[in-house]
Amino acid sequence: PGPRPVAASSGAGALGAAEAKEAPVLTEEEEKQTRKYRSMLKAGVPAMAVRLKMCAEGVPKNLIRSVVGPGEGEADDEAAGGLSAAEEEKVKKYRSMLKA
Repeated sequence: PGPRPVAASSGAGALGAAEAKEAPVLTEEEEKQTRKYRSMLKAGVPAMAVRLKMCAEGVPKNLIRSVVGPGEGEADDEAAGGLSAAEEEKVKKYRSMLKA
């Protein structure tokens, strides 16, 4: 037979087992990169502040999600496919300012 599943009574608890199943698997290098931010959360720094710090330092989105979870409305934006045509028209000039 295949590998045996870890029982919920092994100390992780039922919720911990469910979280472990959904958590993305990171490489050793990625774990090293996220260690600093996980310690910030553990020290009581708000998740949004950690998210902003990670974004400012150019950390890839998949690593940001692994540390602080999806951002506010992030899943909704991806599912909706972004902005409507009318909204795109409104923000067009502002995007051109960013490119300049």
